[in-house]
Amino acid sequence: MTTTTLGAIPTYLALLKLVLPKDYFLHAWDEMKFLAPALLFLASSILFVLGYFPQKGRLSLDLPVEIERERSITIRRRQRFAIAGFLILRIGIVYGSWLLVSRLAI
Repeated sequence: MTTTTLGAIPTYLALLKLVLPKDYFLHAWDEMKFLAPALLFLASSILFVLGYFPQKGRLSLDLPVEIERERSITIRRRQRFAIAGFLILRIGIVYGSWLLVSRLAI
């Protein structure tokens, strides 16, 4: 998912360049508005990377209960990062699509 979200940034910017007129000048508010989906894609990628990193824990390999406990903690942690990353990615896609379609309607 990291490569997908990072690949969404240049794809969105290319679509934005395609939609906007050639001599279009962005004001400060428009720059923030059009840059927000790219920043959301970047934030989503960061969350996916954080979920991928290993975590530290203390366990004894002689006790299967401790191994299962650490495994469950790792799975829950990665699931939380994945869900947060997907939500931010979805918000970025919906907002970016809305911006591009609304710019086409003008």
